[in-house]
This record gives sequence, structure tokens and C-alpha cells, in this order.
Amino acid sequence: MDTTTTMFDDVKFSSANNNDHRKLKTLTHGGDADFRSGSCDVSKPTTHKNNDVQLYYEESPENDDEDDDVFASSDPEDGLSKPLMYPRQRAKVKTVRPVGKSGKVLRCAACVLLIAGLIAASGWLIIFVHSHEKLLFQPQNNSAVIGCSYIEVENMWITKLPKLTTESALRMMDVNSDKVLDVILGFATGASHQEDTCAIYFNNTQPCEGGLVALDGRSGQEIWRHYTAGEIFALNCDEDLNSDGLNECLASGRAGTLEAVDMKDGTILWTFDKTENKEVRIGVMNVYTSLYVTDLDEDGVADIVIMHGGDPLAEPGQTNRLAGRLVVLSGHTGQVLQWVVTPDGHESYYSPVMTTRRDGTPMILFGTGGETNGGALWHITLGDLYKGDIGKARAIYTDAFKGVMTPPALVDITGDGVCDIIFASFNATVVAIDGSTYKILWTASYPSSETYATPAPGFYNADDVPDFLIHYQYGPGYPVYYQATTTVLDGRTGEPLVEPYLRSTMGTQLSPLTVAMEGEGNDLFLHWLNDCDGHEGEGTPFRFLEGKLYCHMP
Repeated sequence: MDTTTTMFDDVKFSSANNNDHRKLKTLTHGGDADFRSGSCDVSKPTTHKNNDVQLYYEESPENDDEDDDVFASSDPEDGLSKPLMYPRQRAKVKTVRPVGKSGKVLRCAACVLLIAGLIAASGWLIIFVHSHEKLLFQPQNNSAVIGCSYIEVENMWITKLPKLTTESALRMMDVNSDKVLDVILGFATGASHQEDTCAIYFNNTQPCEGGLVALDGRSGQEIWRHYTAGEIFALNCDEDLNSDGLNECLASGRAGTLEAVDMKDGTILWTFDKTENKEVRIGVMNVYTSLYVTDLDEDGVADIVIMHGGDPLAEPGQTNRLAGRLVVLSGHTGQVLQWVVTPDGHESYYSPVMTTRRDGTPMILFGTGGETNGGALWHITLGDLYKGDIGKARAIYTDAFKGVMTPPALVDITGDGVCDIIFASFNATVVAIDGSTYKILWTASYPSSETYATPAPGFYNADDVPDFLIHYQYGPGYPVYYQATTTVLDGRTGEPLVEPYLRSTMGTQLSPLTVAMEGEGNDLFLHWLNDCDGHEGEGTPFRFLEGKLYCHMP
């Protein structure tokens, strides 16, 4: 199977009732940290500097992505596709206390400039534009700025990467110093540790199980390729680790893979599998998206917190699983500075995130549990983690049946200047937690559903509190889903703002994205809908034919 990457030249937005066209001249990628780490002061313009390439907001704010940097459109000749909307049972919403006004203007950085054929399954990205009654993103008040109802994109280049697949986000960096942002993505090859496969299909490259590749932002031509011993599905490229003026990427994924890679030529600075502490690294466990923290070992380079977890060899329902490990690493050398087992001894598939208490204390948030085993959302101070005092970790939210696996959106919805925590638990419930008190603000439940998607924050209605697009899947349960629903939740109360819910035939693991736009309630949400040709929106139960790789719909 091949991977295809598409670069868009222009992205134009048209308003619903005039002929005004607004072009996003510069589209930025803000990384996972934009909504999920650090300060909640998001009213300031976003500026990112990398080798004199500056990305900034002008009169038309750029867009922001939440987890995976994937953007695609329906056929431009047909215009925008509209959703098939079906009635569905109303969500059960529990409001604990009212939420005050925020008064902040959310500004998000994003990268909608790229389309990547990153999903091996059939998937359509439907961009919905909401009017007051039906469409998805038009303002619901008399805002002076009219929301967009049409989006037009033009191809700049298309690049195919034979024999590669990818679950990776895209990262944007100028790696060849031509003042144009280039594209970085991780990949898998499916070689599965077979030396003969590497010899036959990858020119005897060892290892060849995965890696990352840099593509020229002007032409799509490959600049360099770096192979690794496991699939790369997570990238953090937010820090310069070797003081060369260009950020490095922390590439992580399956089989305990974590490498710091120089973006100029794809060479390795250090790798996690070379650690002298053989107890911390387990070869079958994954490494999820890394988190940069302050310089703990005082060597002048930011240090790193990772979750080393997952148990891919365990069967669904198996309770005896490998416990996750929180690991603190030197950003300069990759040396293990500290590591601890999860406080409940459970597995973990969680990318740790950091927030800050009112007194300035950095807090690490992490989750435990899996698809068929219970877990919790935990917090611990960075100082206690660095000391290895995992006994001081405290559970914020606990589920006895299924785990907490998806990172939260961190955004202030109470107006107190502290990031609040909004996350979608795997077990059918969206939870908003006060970042100061850790008390639940509201919950929204979707019985008999599951999700891998992080909520996407954006201003959807006329108030000044961010709202959240969420996505849940329905079916017998992991890993089989027959249909999925999507809606937007009011950030104040958790009540759904889009009814009937948007519905698709199959589930998706892709988190939605946000594009920040001018005007109240004009933000755009981008998300995937999966449908079977000729069975759009049906959600019909299917069964796997014995010995076949495809499913049959009766």
C-alpha cells in the first residue's frame, strides 16, 4: 500500500450571502500543544519562527489543528458535500454548576495546507458549513463578519510514497533553508522485523520497519528519508536540541521506538533503545507523543516526559497486562533521568500533557487503562514526577470498566485564567473538569459508544466560551463499529448544539480539527466521515467473511 501526500496552493473561503473571497495566505501548524499545554492566555496573536520563516495571523486568523494534521476536500467541481443527518437519541447531559464567561478570543494555529492520503481505510473528509438552521459553521447571531459557506482548494503538488503507510501527523519545518516550510511525516513499512523483507523491498536497509521522511514544500520531492526499528506515528518538533538553529523532531511509535532526529539531514542525535536502564524499556510496548518540559538536569536543553505503554500482544479482555511507564529523559542525550510505573499498575496509551496551576506549578496529566480495562485520568506535579514520587499522583476521573486514552483539550471555559480539562473518555462520556479545583463542571454521555477522538475546541455559537466538536462510535465494541455520530457541545453546559447529530456508516479514529475564523461563532471544524458506497449513512451491521480481508453487509 502506498501513501499519498497532497499540498494545496490556495485555500479560499466564501461567505454565505456575498461574493467575498478570503484567502488564507499563510497556513500554520501549531502542534499538539496549542490547546493542551501551558498558559490559557490564547488572546495574543500566534507567531512561530523557524529559520526566518514567520507564520502569523493577519486580518483573517489562520486555522488550528488538534491532533492529526490531515486536510482533504470533497470534489471541488461538486462544491461542498452536505451531511446525511438522521435523528438519534439525545445525549444525557449533567451540569454540575454554571460556567462563567471567558472573555478571551481563541486564536489557533493549524495546518490545513496539506492533504495526506494517510488513512488506509476508505474515508471521506467532509467539510461542513453550518447556517443558523442546518449548515455547520455560520454565526448564529448578527455578527458583522459573515461566516463562510464555501471552501475552495487548489492542488500545488501530489507525491506518492510507494510501500509506505502512515498514521502520523504532519509537521511543518523549513529543513532545506529555502524559506518555504517542508513536510515531515512518520511512516510504517509492514516489514515486521524480517531481515529478508528489508533486503528485498528496501535495498537491504536495516532496520526498515518504519521511519520518517521530509518532503520539499515547493515540489513535494523527497529531501531525505530515515528508517527506524518500529513504525513512527507520533512527532514532536517543538525544540532545538543541538543548538543548530533548527528544531529537531522526537519521532516515536511502536516497538519502544523513540529517536531525536536532526531535521537537516535525518541523522540520529540519540535513541531511547540505547538507554543503559534495561528495566524501563520494553520492546513490545509503544512510545506515545512526547512532551517537552523545563530543563530539569540544568544542561541548557529542554527535557522530555514520555508514556511508554501499550500491550499489543494482549487479547481483548485480558486483565494481566504490561503496566505503563512514565519516563523523564534528558533532551540533550536521551539519558533516562527518572521513571515510574503508573500508580494503578494499569496499561497506558496516553500522550502526557502539561498544564499550570494558578501558583505556577507545572502539572503533568496522564491516563491509564485501555479498551477493555478500567483506568483513570491522573495528575502529578512535574517536581514529584522528577523525584520518582508516583505515590503523590491523584486521580481526577476514574472509570472501572474502560480506560482514559485520549489527551484532553486544555482551554479556559470558566474565565479564571487557568486551563480547564475537557476530554472524551473511551467509555461514552465527555467530561469538563475545572483546572483549578479538579471538580467536574459538566458531563455529556452517549450510551453504548466509544471514541479515540480528542474534542476540538472552537467558537461555534454566539457566546465567548469555546465549544467542542466530539465524535463517538457505535457497535459491538472495540474493534468493530457499525456507525458514528458527530455533534458540537456547548462549552458552558455540555448541551448539544447540532441536532440531529451528523451520522456516518463506520467509525473513525481521527480527531477533528479546528480552523479559527473572524467573527463570533464562525470557526470551522474539520472531521472525517466514513461511508460505504451505496449505503451512505446506513450504519448497517456487518460481518467479516472467514478468511477474507473485507466485510459483508447483509
